[in-house]
Amino acid sequence: MLYEDSGRWLSMDMEEFLSMRLSLLRGGMQVRDVSVANPDYTMQEIQVMAISSRPVEIDMRVSKPFSERSVRLSEDTPPMGPPSAPLQKIAISESKADQRVEKAFYDTDLLASEAMSSLYRSGVTVSQLTRALSVGALGTGRRRRLVPTRWAITAVDSTLSDALVRRIKGYSELGEFLVFRRETPGNLFVGILAPSTWRYEWGRGLVPREHMESLGERTRRS
Repeated sequence: MLYEDSGRWLSMDMEEFLSMRLSLLRGGMQVRDVSVANPDYTMQEIQVMAISSRPVEIDMRVSKPFSERSVRLSEDTPPMGPPSAPLQKIAISESKADQRVEKAFYDTDLLASEAMSSLYRSGVTVSQLTRALSVGALGTGRRRRLVPTRWAITAVDSTLSDALVRRIKGYSELGEFLVFRRETPGNLFVGILAPSTWRYEWGRGLVPREHMESLGERTRRS
């Protein structure tokens, strides 16, 4: 699932990441939103594939060759391979659904927000939740909808963040300053927790490599 698991991309070199993502071939088809609540065979295959706990082999039949136009690079979406070709038929190999996600998939009385929070607490990753939400696998009955990937990412992040903030607000105040760091290829993330009531500030900027190494050394000593 590495191709779609954004949480694991941070540890990859940029060349390896681009090579992986740009090798993807995509088939496209038009689907009526209302069909998600009562999916046909093709939509069912797509939903089963999205909630699978392991990679599946896919057999796609397209109506014309994949375009050789330049690949798509955008700040809003992960790198994509060649533009998608019209999809005629799709078949997937035997798959094994994540039982936690599968239970939410068949529970048509469970709100999408409640499903996401519950699944996240049980260990389902953000990437899995985004895939499930984007193909209409979560939500109540006929209100299930296909969700563009970018919107699905925002919806999952917002829902989970709001739930976590509500929990954090119930914690007692810290009695000391705490500094956390995470380093990935080309990036250094630093989090500072201060004794205070709940509030936060988020900053982002470009740091020269020599400064980043110096900051990393100082956080290790603190």
